[in-house]
Amino acid sequence: MLNFVKKSNLIILLCFLVTLAACSNNSNSTAKSDHETPATHTDAKANTETKTEDSEPYSFSLALSNDNWDYARNLSKDDVYTSRLAELSGVQVDWQFFEGADRNVTLATRLASNDMPDVFQLDSSILIPELAGAIDGGAILALNDLLNEYGKNILAAFPEEAWNSPNVSKDGKIFAIPREAPSSQPRGLYVRQDYLDKLKMDAPQTMDEYLAFFEAVKNTDLNGNGKNDEIPLVLTKELTFYNWVFEGYFGVFPDQWQWMDGQALPDLINPKMMEVVAFYKMLYDEGYINQDMFTFTLAQRGSFVLSQPVASYVHDFHHSGKLGYYGNPNNYTEEGAEITVLTGPTTSEGTKRFAPARLPFVYLYIINSKADRPEEIIKYFDWFYSQDPEVREFFLHGVEGHNFTRNSDGSINWDPNAEPNPAERGVHQALFSLIRGDLRASEDSLAFDPNAEKVIQARRDTLAAADDRGIFKYLPKINALVENPQLGYGDGSLYADMFAKVVLGREPIDKAFNEFVDKWKSQGGDVAIKEVTEWYKTNSK
Repeated sequence: MLNFVKKSNLIILLCFLVTLAACSNNSNSTAKSDHETPATHTDAKANTETKTEDSEPYSFSLALSNDNWDYARNLSKDDVYTSRLAELSGVQVDWQFFEGADRNVTLATRLASNDMPDVFQLDSSILIPELAGAIDGGAILALNDLLNEYGKNILAAFPEEAWNSPNVSKDGKIFAIPREAPSSQPRGLYVRQDYLDKLKMDAPQTMDEYLAFFEAVKNTDLNGNGKNDEIPLVLTKELTFYNWVFEGYFGVFPDQWQWMDGQALPDLINPKMMEVVAFYKMLYDEGYINQDMFTFTLAQRGSFVLSQPVASYVHDFHHSGKLGYYGNPNNYTEEGAEITVLTGPTTSEGTKRFAPARLPFVYLYIINSKADRPEEIIKYFDWFYSQDPEVREFFLHGVEGHNFTRNSDGSINWDPNAEPNPAERGVHQALFSLIRGDLRASEDSLAFDPNAEKVIQARRDTLAAADDRGIFKYLPKINALVENPQLGYGDGSLYADMFAKVVLGREPIDKAFNEFVDKWKSQGGDVAIKEVTEWYKTNSK
């Protein structure tokens, strides 16, 4: 009881500090006129106000995830890419990187200590407990007027439903600027084309053809080591979307909801999910899935699929080309490795349905209401859509003298395989592409790949195989699910426990699934259903 009281007091204290900081931000912020004369905007620079030679460029602080880039962790003050960005844009950014896993803790701490940067990068929604007091208290800037005046390119980049989404707006006010996603559905099944060729098989299209391919892989010494040690399909214990291969065939996904019989219901407890689990048990029993999947982690998977005879695994399409990490044959132990991206078996409706359609954005930026001249921040973000040749050159090729050289006629010599480009292409095309997202997935970037046509087709195929649930794409985090993480689908959840029991043959599917549904509902699932149903009724009008 004493521990509970201490924890409760700690939570109350943190909430009080966050609210106090929010009010402090609101009361101390300088009033700004809605009729200030804007600076002239051009494509060449984000900040084009008239300066004397001695004047300082506009600067602001930005806290964002390092996206697991060691480059960001070790960023130097005279970094070649940030220096070039500042030169091109006329804006100095104080880059403050944090670990992605620490995002919400970092946000809560900086709010509570009244140490917010000018801009903070959120994950995918403003509807998080850490931010509630800050928005209501006026610590986070409403952006409608600023975007209308200075961010027209940003506004045009996203559909109206994205701007109206509660992930971005509250009570008609926009509080966050989205960063574009590479695709609303980027994932596909990576299949070893060289294995298909050795087996004299076409790329599978039907369920029977997939099963025939798996059977052939299991029983053929494709790597020539004298053993039948090939693995048809690799899955991991986390049960994330990198495990979802055949869910779409059955029309259900562990994280999706549908409107049925007058209410919102999760696919997770849909009777069709029982068919999915039974199907994976069959794959496991037949030896089509790695037998250590319940101890094998996603962190182990990367090196494993490159070094072992793995016939298929799920990954994002834009890494499948010869410039992509998992499409580069030089990264595989076996010679001649070649990747084809497929989108699962054709459904009974005659279509492909491989994965759910996602939000059109990955990450959001919120602006501190105390930020000086916030219109300059909006202009800076809008500048990322500039068509200026030098700007496009930076995001595509990097920095002259570092990533490429220039010929006397002005043309560029850029070798994607020459140092430092293999390791740093993602730095200028993704890490510092703050608004347009990971440009390694853009057709301009993919055009440099020797397998460009194939990768661009994979981009189209994966997008075409998206299961679009409409307004449910914008479903924010549900309180009942946040408070009861066992109701999710990942490692440690009720679903994962049931999945393992069935696949490993410890319990029959009917008993295990029905008990799972009962537990899911009784441990907060019924509350979640009511919460999502009310959200749908409010937001689907």
